Amino acid sequence: MASLTPKVEGSFAYQTFLERIPSILGKTVDCLSKDLHLRHESITDEEQDKIKQLISEIGKLRYELCRNRPFPESDWKMDFPEEDRSWFNSTWLFSECFLYHHLQEIVLKILPGYDLFRMQKVESFISHRQALEECATACVRLDLREMILYSLWGNQSDLSLFVHKQENERNHTLVVDHTDALVKKIEEFSGRMIIVLDNAGFELFTDLCLAHVLTKKYGIKIEFQGKEHPWFVSDTTLRDFDYVVAESSMIEASRPLALEWIQWIKDGDWKFQAHPFWTTAHAYTHMPEEAPDLFEKLKNTFAIYKGDLNYRKMVQDRDWPKETRFEDAVGRMEETSFCMLRTLKADTVAGVDRRVFDDLKASDPQWMTNGKHGMIQGVNL
Repeated sequence: MASLTPKVEGSFAYQTFLERIPSILGKTVDCLSKDLHLRHESITDEEQDKIKQLISEIGKLRYELCRNRPFPESDWKMDFPEEDRSWFNSTWLFSECFLYHHLQEIVLKILPGYDLFRMQKVESFISHRQALEECATACVRLDLREMILYSLWGNQSDLSLFVHKQENERNHTLVVDHTDALVKKIEEFSGRMIIVLDNAGFELFTDLCLAHVLTKKYGIKIEFQGKEHPWFVSDTTLRDFDYVVAESSMIEASRPLALEWIQWIKDGDWKFQAHPFWTTAHAYTHMPEEAPDLFEKLKNTFAIYKGDLNYRKMVQDRDWPKETRFEDAVGRMEETSFCMLRTLKADTVAGVDRRVFDDLKASDPQWMTNGKHGMIQGVNL
């Protein structure tokens, strides 16, 4: 089955590299310039020069990407395409993952430890204050189904797609809904569950609220899996995780929750891990050979995966026929037990009822990419 690729003009992958990726890089340069302006009196001349160098390198990268130049030199331990080694001509998954890897290479060369997207993630968290307070109030009820939905739709705060919905815009539909099976799995689970995180900011807060119910009501310990370094603009690193927990303890509505989170972290009931596999371009079906330690861990527990990129990697980022079973699309991951909480923002799906698929295609041609539809979809629930 064909992989999604930007080389297909008019496709969502093509539009991503034609418009969205250049916009993201432009926004990143803007934030660097803003950071330089805000801190110019408090940082050394050397650090100012390094931020200016970052601006120059990212501007150059944007210029070359927009013109579909060959991939820049890299030490990435991934197999590059033998042919068509350029941004638009490779697969969407490879090109997009390589972009964020290369941005990290630039940072490590010039200003190690700097997060290009830190300002955007912080601003997003602050801007969702009303939604955060609403979610915190709901979390106290310990209603598992409610927190599953908060965690699912919290994904709409994904910064790499700049989806900014008003609080009253909640006309969402679930195209696959395994909620009943997921709830039953949780009610019967004991031990440590894994939550594979997606975005920082408000979405992470909703994930922490879901985890709160899992621990408080069901006694489940949690391992949060995030990213080793900044990735896809808003993905969660340890620094982002610590920031959201700490900031939540300073907000009246969420303070009681956050104080329990801090205690659970101290006690080891909650822990944060960042396996390097998550920042590769591998589809998850290749996990057994690429990250056997992680695969064995996942085979021996239950995992909740958040967000669109996790889904794309789970189904190998392919253009599956509409009748494809989800279990067939996930490959070797069928040997594990998991559930995806996904807001649709990419044109790859599997396991959708054919009638639902046809109805959505007729009523909403952009249903796979406009963020209005969600999936609660699992294997071995």
